[in-house]
Amino acid sequence: MNGRAVAWLAYIPLPGLFLVPLLGARGDRLARFHALQGGVLTIAFLVLLMLSGFYAFARNGTKAAPVDAAILSALLFVVGLAYLVIGAIAAARGRFTRLRPVWDLAVYWL
Repeated sequence: MNGRAVAWLAYIPLPGLFLVPLLGARGDRLARFHALQGGVLTIAFLVLLMLSGFYAFARNGTKAAPVDAAILSALLFVVGLAYLVIGAIAAARGRFTRLRPVWDLAVYWL
């Protein structure tokens, strides 16, 4: 299977879906690259959104807590969604675009 056909699936924010490019195109370098980057991006995106919810729960006693948490969640969502879209477009076009903070974390962890 062609790596370009499945590499973009790694950027759909569902846990475990980044494994599809790895299993669908085993020997393709593009699929492995985007599976690694998309997996780290998806996990970081979901963890940061959960942490912003915990932040709102921890600051429950203050008046500014709902506003702070909503702004933080919206900012994280917009930035994370932009990264997911940029990565998916790069994967569909067959490019090895490194999304800088995410790629650095992926290489450092793995």
